[in-house]
Amino acid sequence: MARAEVYDGGGKTDWFLQTMDELQVLYEFNGRNTIGGFTAGKYWSKNQPANSIDPNLDPEFQACSMTFVSGSDDCSSPIFKEFAVRPVRTWVTPLR
Repeated sequence: MARAEVYDGGGKTDWFLQTMDELQVLYEFNGRNTIGGFTAGKYWSKNQPANSIDPNLDPEFQACSMTFVSGSDDCSSPIFKEFAVRPVRTWVTPLR
């Protein structure tokens, strides 16, 4: 999360790591390939599980991620795993 928040791509400094809901919007966005760079792997979100799913880990050391092949989410990922990060900037969702 810290790396996303200090990212300064395009000279902008308001980047952040998105929530699971925001990741879902990116996953469902029909034009996501036009904004490019998405891999078929997992992406971290800034969400943490409310309770530890793995009894050997404290919830502080787990985070939620989403697989960009299926859209499935996982809130039991140990934070030492290496998944992709996709910093985003604030956007406005158009009304439907």
